[in-house]
Amino acid sequence: MAKYKPLSPDAMWRDPAVSDLDALTRFLEVYFLTSPSANIVGCYKVAWKVVLGEVGLTIEELKRAVNTLSEHNLITVYSEYILVRRWFNHHIWRSVATGNVSVRALDELSLLPADLLDQWVDSCEKAGVPKESLLTFCKRLQASPQGAGEYLPNLTNPEQQQQPEQQQQTDPQSIFCGQGSLFLSRKVEPHRELIEQSTVHLSRQTAQLIAYEVMGAFEAVEAKKRPEIGNLKSWLAVVVKSAERGVFEPQWGIGIKQKHEARLRDERKQSCDQEIERIERQSLDLRMQAAQESLKLLSPELLDELQVKIASDMPSKDIAKRVLENIRQRLLPAGLGCIQVVEALEDMSRLGAKDACIV
Repeated sequence: MAKYKPLSPDAMWRDPAVSDLDALTRFLEVYFLTSPSANIVGCYKVAWKVVLGEVGLTIEELKRAVNTLSEHNLITVYSEYILVRRWFNHHIWRSVATGNVSVRALDELSLLPADLLDQWVDSCEKAGVPKESLLTFCKRLQASPQGAGEYLPNLTNPEQQQQPEQQQQTDPQSIFCGQGSLFLSRKVEPHRELIEQSTVHLSRQTAQLIAYEVMGAFEAVEAKKRPEIGNLKSWLAVVVKSAERGVFEPQWGIGIKQKHEARLRDERKQSCDQEIERIERQSLDLRMQAAQESLKLLSPELLDELQVKIASDMPSKDIAKRVLENIRQRLLPAGLGCIQVVEALEDMSRLGAKDACIV
C-alpha cells in the first residue's frame, strides 16, 4: 500500500463531471481515490463494513453517496469490487504501465472478472490514457502467466481467439445480447462475426458505438425511416472508415446507446442497493449480538431501568409482557420488540451507563 496517493486539483475540483456533486459525495470519491484498500490500478475489493468505519457515515448516507457516484459514472460497483473510473485523471498512466510497477498492475488486473476488466479499459480510455499505450499494455496482460486473453477479445483477432466455455448470462427479456465483446440487439446478433471483424482494430468504445449504429439502422429500416441496407459489409466498411478518420457521427444509434446505458446504470444501482442491504443486515446482526452480550452484564438496577423504558414503548400489554419476560431472563426478544431493546441499550450506553456498554 502506498503511503501517499495523488489527487489532481483540476480533476478534483474543476472537472465538470463533479461540478454538481454535493460535499458528502465528493468526500466519498476522495475516499475511494485514497483508500488504504486501493491498489495501483484503481479497481479493488472493498469490505463495506470497513468503509463505514473509515468514512464515519451512516448507512443511508453511504448508500446515497455511492448511488450518486454510480449514476454519474464515477465509480462502478461490481460484486465485491469497486472501480474508480477517474483513477487515471489523478494518476500518471506511464508510472503504472512501465517498469516493475507494471508487473504488479498486471497481477492485479489478471484477478478481475472479464466484464469488470472491460469496464476498466473503458474507464482508462475516458480518462485520456493513450489508446496505443493501452493496447500495448493489454496485449501484455493477455500474454501474462495468469492468462487474461479471454477478457479482452476486442484486442485480438476473433478467428485466433479461443472463446470461453461459459458465456455471459443475459436476461431473456433483454433486447441486448452479451455473448461476445460487443452488446448487440437480437436482430443484429447473427451479424456479430462481421461487425467484430470489421471493428477489431478500433477501441472497444468506438466499436460499440458502431454496433449501436448498426442496431439503430436495423430498427430504422423496420420502422420504414430509412431504405434497406443492401450490402451490410459495404455499408459497415464506410462507417468504419469514417471512424478511422475521426469523423464518425452516429445517425441511427443514439437512442439505442441511451437505452443500453440506462440499463447498465439500473444494473449498477441494483447491485449497489443489494450490497448496501447486505451491509444493513450485517450491521443489525452485529448490533443484536452486542446487545445480547450487554444484557448479560447489566446490573439489577440497570435491568429494572431498561424494563421500565421498554414497557412504555410497547404497543400492547401482551407484547410488553413477552418482551419483559425475555429481558428478565437476560435474553434478547425475537420479533417485535427486538429493535426497541437494542436501541434502548444503545441509548443507555451513550448516556454513560458503563454496565450497559455496547461494543
